[in-house]
Amino acid sequence: MIKIIILIILILIFNFKNTALGSTIEIKAKVNKEIITNIDIENEKKYLIFLNPKLVELEENKINTISRESLITEIIKKKELKKIFDLSVTQNI
Repeated sequence: MIKIIILIILILIFNFKNTALGSTIEIKAKVNKEIITNIDIENEKKYLIFLNPKLVELEENKINTISRESLITEIIKKKELKKIFDLSVTQNI
C-alpha cells in the first residue's frame, strides 16, 4: 500500500515538473538595447487582436510579424519621446 502511494506521488511530481516548465523564453529582436522576447510578442498579439478581432482571420506568421513590428515601433517612439519629454515625471493636469 505504501509503495503504491509513493509511486503515485512520484508520478504526480514528475508530471507537474514537465508542465511547470512550459515554454522557453527566446529573444526575437533587439532594438536600442531593449530586447523583444516571444512572450512580449504573444502579449502584443493578444492586445492587437483585442483591438481588432478581424486579425484572427490572418495567418499565424502574419500576426506574429505585425506584433513584432508593432513592438519595434513602440520602442522607437518611446526613445524619440524621451528626447523631448521627461516621461518619468508625473504631472498634474
